[in-house]
Amino acid sequence: KAWDIVLEANQFNDPPPDGMMYVLVNVRVRYIGLADGEHNVSDSAFTLLANSGAELDSPSVVSPEPELYFDLYAGGEAAGWIVLQAPEEAKNLVLYFNPAYDGSGANGRYLSLGQGR
Repeated sequence: KAWDIVLEANQFNDPPPDGMMYVLVNVRVRYIGLADGEHNVSDSAFTLLANSGAELDSPSVVSPEPELYFDLYAGGEAAGWIVLQAPEEAKNLVLYFNPAYDGSGANGRYLSLGQGR
């Protein structure tokens, strides 16, 4: 079903590679920091982890609207879709959020994904 939604988002999106499936996640984020200025949050801050803990490559596709790409100020919140991919047989997927974008893991969060529909 995720592939149908990704295709509907853009007719030029490619299907997932053989043995893989798309995983759609609607993410709601809220900036709880106190620092002044805007803070960007986008789909590139999220990766899907395999059962082994290895990061899975993210597909290069146009996401359904609204895409997760926002500038937030203290107390601001937004929601949007991200498209990830995983092996077809994958279970108990984990979404990793790295707000620093630097690979340091500072303030990283691990989120368990349900089995979806």
